Amino acid sequence: MLSIEKRLQKDGYNLNKSLGYGSKGEAFDVGNNKALKITKDKTEANAIGLIKKYPNKNIVKVFKVW
Repeated sequence: MLSIEKRLQKDGYNLNKSLGYGSKGEAFDVGNNKALKITKDKTEANAIGLIKKYPNKNIVKVFKVW
């Protein structure tokens, strides 16, 4: 199984520029006006999955949830 860092590098993400962090995650600027959020919070991940399933023009576009 690939580590998160190796999987992200394989997908072309660069984690050099942190946008901020909290107790359960961190967000990164990955270029092209996109951000990547890594979280340990299952509730947050589930909520993001719903946002991906039901997009809204007033909420950021979600590309992937692992």
